[in-house]
Amino acid sequence: AAGRDPRGTQLREIAEVALNTIGSELPLDEAFRFLEEHDLERVAVLEEGRLVGVLSRAVLQRRLAEDEPPADEEA
Repeated sequence: AAGRDPRGTQLREIAEVALNTIGSELPLDEAFRFLEEHDLERVAVLEEGRLVGVLSRAVLQRRLAEDEPPADEEA
């Protein structure tokens, strides 16, 4: 937005198109794999073509770590 008047510039004029998106139905482990494979820190989450959120790798890592069973419970 450099050189533009912030009072008259609309977001659609400067917003970047999301090159990578995922669907809201994607399981957490697959979403994490997608972020890793594409070396992304965050990705737009879509549901029926509409943006429903942005998923960050850091949040996803924490959530997956919380869901892991303790080592002594693993079979």
